[in-house]
Formats: sequence, structure tokens, C-alpha cells
Amino acid sequence: MVGVIVAHAIYLLLWGVKRWRSDRGGLIGITTTMLYPAFALVLAAMIFFVPAVHNRVLGGGATQVSNDGRREQWQLGIPAVAKRPLFGYGPGEGAGAVGWRAADGTLSIDSGFLSMAADYGVLGFVAYYGAIVLMALQLATVGLRTAVPRYPIHLALAVSLVVLMFTKSVLSQIENEHVVYMLLGLGFALLYRSKIESGTQPLSRAGE
Repeated sequence: MVGVIVAHAIYLLLWGVKRWRSDRGGLIGITTTMLYPAFALVLAAMIFFVPAVHNRVLGGGATQVSNDGRREQWQLGIPAVAKRPLFGYGPGEGAGAVGWRAADGTLSIDSGFLSMAADYGVLGFVAYYGAIVLMALQLATVGLRTAVPRYPIHLALAVSLVVLMFTKSVLSQIENEHVVYMLLGLGFALLYRSKIESGTQPLSRAGE
């Protein structure tokens, strides 16, 4: 649910801005962009005050035990990360350092943010999530400047990266790590192609 909401929210914003830039005389793009803060406020109000939406996004009732577990993990995790802040405890060792166990005794970390910081330290955390954020910003910038009426793939990829990052905040599984690196690689390829198409020569060929 977190991923679905983030995907639609970011997509709507980028679509509105792109439509506004590509269709200066139209009202749809500028209207969507200008009303977006109101849309976001309504969505936030629904998440916090409408029980059906709140429980599906933030949890509650039957999922309260899971919410309590996540809170306890952060309470244990912050001091653990503070003991080895730069490089962490090593791949897969963060859960043991945090020390939170489920009811069946299994070591667990639910947040990808916490597990990354515990495994690889602040440097690894900044390098990993910084790459995702910077790539999403670069793709969004290039996509919004692209002179095509359709929705550029740059923007779709930027939305995907943002969704993955938000999903990581509540999911720590490593099975989808290869997807992150594939999207980052695709992002580099798109940025490189856009640079070539815009007439800017790659740095490696600047001196030829």
C-alpha cells in the first residue's frame, strides 16, 4: 500500500508538471500542478483520519503487534548503529547487533533503512540511498526537459526508484536488490543517451 500510494502521488505530480511544460496553452497541466498540494493534503488527511485507509497504510488493530515490533527495533537499532557508525557490522550481521527477536525467537529487522545502516554503517547508507535519490532527481530533471508530448521513460524510472526507496522503509528483504541495481544501470544508460541526443559529448571523448 505504501508503494501504491507513493507511485500514484509522484506520478501525478510529474505528469502535471510535464503536461504544463509541453502544453503551455492547456489548462489540464497547470490545474493539476497548482492543485497538487491540495490533493496531497487530502491524501494525508485520509491516511491519518480515515480508519480504513489508516489501517491499510500505517497499520492498526491486527497489525498493531507488527507496528510495536518496528518501534522496538528502532529503539534497539539506533544505539547499535551508534557503536559502529561508519562501516557497520558487515553484510547480514546487523540483525544480530540490533538483537530484536520475533515471538518465535527469529532475529529480524523490518526496515531496510535500519538494516542498511546496521550492516554497512552511515557511509554505506548514504552511498546506497544517495545513489537512488540522485538518480531519481537527475531522471526527473531530464524527463521534464525532454521535448516530447508523451510521458518520457525517464519519469517512469524516477517514480520506480522513489517507490523502491519508500518500500525499503518498511521492508528489509534483500531479494529485490538486483532490481535496484538494474534500475540504476538503466538510469545511467538513459542519462547517457539523453546527453548524446542533446549534442553534449561524453567526458571520455571530450579531448578527441
